[in-house]
Parts: sequence; C-alpha cells; structure tokens
Amino acid sequence: MAFPAASGAQRVPASSTFRVFLQVGEALPSFGEPAIVGDRVVFTLLVGGETDARRRYELVNLPAAAVDVERTVAYAEALRAAYYAATRGEADYAEMTGDVSRTLDALPGISDPDERLRAAEAAHARLLAWSRVSHGYRADDLEALEDLFVVVLAELRRAAGAAQLAMELSARSRPGGAETLQAAPDTREAIRLALVAAGVADEAAERKAILASADAVLADEPALAELRNEVRARLAGEASADAAYASLSAEILRLANEAVDRGDAEDILRLAGRLAERDRHLGGLRPRLVRDLARQLELKAVAARAHRAAVERYAALRPAFLGYERRVRPVLVTVDGLKPILSAVRDMRFTSFDRLRAASDRLNRALDVLLAVEPPEDLADVHATLASAVHLAREAVARRLQAAATASEAASRDGSSAAAGSALLLERARGELVARLFPPQAR
Repeated sequence: MAFPAASGAQRVPASSTFRVFLQVGEALPSFGEPAIVGDRVVFTLLVGGETDARRRYELVNLPAAAVDVERTVAYAEALRAAYYAATRGEADYAEMTGDVSRTLDALPGISDPDERLRAAEAAHARLLAWSRVSHGYRADDLEALEDLFVVVLAELRRAAGAAQLAMELSARSRPGGAETLQAAPDTREAIRLALVAAGVADEAAERKAILASADAVLADEPALAELRNEVRARLAGEASADAAYASLSAEILRLANEAVDRGDAEDILRLAGRLAERDRHLGGLRPRLVRDLARQLELKAVAARAHRAAVERYAALRPAFLGYERRVRPVLVTVDGLKPILSAVRDMRFTSFDRLRAASDRLNRALDVLLAVEPPEDLADVHATLASAVHLAREAVARRLQAAATASEAASRDGSSAAAGSALLLERARGELVARLFPPQAR
C-alpha cells in the first residue's frame, strides 16, 4: 500500500531559541524551554547575539501575570514540532507507515475474519500511538490514513460480526503552528530585549544581574555605545536605589528599636505608614525589602506591647521584689561568709571539725530563715534555686563531718560534689534575683 510523500512543514531557523512572550508583546529569547511554576515563569534569558564572545545566560523568574503564557506554550510546541520535523520526523513517519502498510498488505492473506480484524486494529493502534508523540507531524497525511482505517475497520468488523465501535480520532491533532518561529536576535536586539526583561523583573537582584550581563556583552561593541550608556544608566539607577533603600531600612529599624525600648507600639505603627510613603516616593523599586521591613515592624510592635506590659508588671511587683531581697539577704550573707569552708570541702582539703560543726549550725539557721520566707509568685523559681543551693551546702558540710568521723573517702567525695553544686546554684540564684530587681530590658 502506498502512503503520501512528505508535505511542507514550518522550517526551523538557524540557532532558533525558545521565546517567552510578554503581555506587552515582546518575545524574550530563552535558552531551553521556559517552566511555569505556580504564579511564576522561570527561564534562562539569552543576553547577547549568537556570535558575541561575551554572550551571557541569566536565570530569570518573572511573574506569570506579566507573561502571555498561552502564546509562550504555543511557541514552545511549534518549535518542538519544527525540530522534530527537521530531524527525526520523516524517518519515524516512514518506519510507522511501513509497519502499517505491511500489516494492511497482509490482511487479504489472513483467512480467519477475527484474526484479520485484530491485525488491522493493532495497525490502527500503532498509528494512533505515533500521532500522540509526533508533535502533529504530517497531520494532513495522518488524517487521510485515519479516514482509510475508518473504512477498512468498518468492513472487517462486519465480516467478523463484531459490533461497530466509535473511532478514536487522536491522529487528527494539529501542531501549534500558529506561532511563526523567530531567528535568534542579533546583539542590538538581544540587549534591547534584555532591557525589556529587566524592566519586567520584580526582583532587584535579577534586574541588576541582567543589566550587568548586558554591560559585559557591550564591552566589545563600540558601535553600540548609546545602548551601553543606557545600560549603565540603568545600573547606576539600581545602585542609587540600593543606597536609598539601605538608608531607609537603617532609619526605620533604628526608630523602631527605640520605640520598642519605650514600649511604644503606636509609634511603630506610624513608622509602617512612613515606610509605605517613602517607598512610593522612591518608586517602589524594592518590594521584597519593603515587605520584609513591614513584617519586622509588625513583630516589633508586638515586642513593644510585650515590653510595655512587662515594665508595668515590674512597676507593680517591684516593692514585693525588694522586700523579698531584704528577707533573704541574711541567707546570702551567711553562705558568702562560709565560702572558705565550702571551698575547702569542695577541694577535699583539711578543715577542723569545730569549724565544720559551726558551719553546719549556721547553715541550718539560714535554711530555717529561708523556708520561712514566702516568695512573690514571679520569684518562686529563684527561691527554689536558692533553697537548693543552701540544702546542698548543708549536705556538703554534713558529708565532710561524716568523713572526718569515719575516715570515709566516699563521704568526702560526696561532700565535694555537693559543695560544687551548691556554688553553681547559688551563683545562678543570685544572678536571677539581681536581674529581676531592675526594670526589664526590651532587647
């Protein structure tokens, strides 16, 4: 059975590239196929002409709202179809049609009607499967083949007594040929499109990277001095914007931190309005930085309210804190006075039995004083730590007395450990108590 000869197809321009079509109509050259990720379009922008020694590639991430996504996808399909037609298309088509032709030619030699129908259906399935992966290559010819199979299969089904089934017309798909393929841009056009891309990019880092690549490409193009001057002017504008926004950020954060120290959340909210106004005045060139600053201001407003509440609580509790400190001060003085003895117990140095007994008595009295004190609720943890320190000090002296009476090395080591633990807990309790006697700090 003979099949149609090759028909015309859209030819692939030399060095053709993918394109990202913007809503404004410009077609940005892309190295490789662009990807649509959520509400963003990601692609590699070609910066420079095909023969430019300094040609650059910049990864660009544009908002999908700025891109004609439907046209971009259609162009990619048209380019894939053209490349397929120019490379493997005809060979694959010849292989597929040769296989189908041999099957159809063999049908008259098959005597069993059911087997003849199965062979024809297998050939039809082969045609349909190839049509799905061939990017619409030879679509007109495939449509003619499909029409042929409609007639052949209907006849074979009647001969086999099979029910007539609806035909799957998948072979009638068409390539995305509405988009005309474009050749790679020359240097001037590539830099012009790079400037367009920089204007659409909503991230400052991407804009600066695109402009820097364009400037590097133009370094060897003295004939394009005017275009280079425009690129450098844009770069200077980005540097100026960086400096302006850095100054704005430093000022806003400084004022916000001062407001947090004062516990003035309302002042921070006013700073948010000031930030928005300054951003509009600067042209809204750093949206991400401004969003981050606005978020920081929200968090600082929360911190300011918390600090104000902590200061007010401290003011209410300060008399109770000071009263507690006065009541436990004798205990701290007692333990401080026993430091030489406790250090000797810790280091397992000799200490007279009488001094140990006197230290034990003093610690018992200090513990009685401490247990008689009812701490404010906000100092309960400090009180518990202080009580543990005194308990351990008393235990350390008791173990050392036991060691002196029994010559027990184990009791001496236990006393050493208790003395060391007492010193650590006492230092922690003292530090926490002193810290809470002063107003809370915001930062």
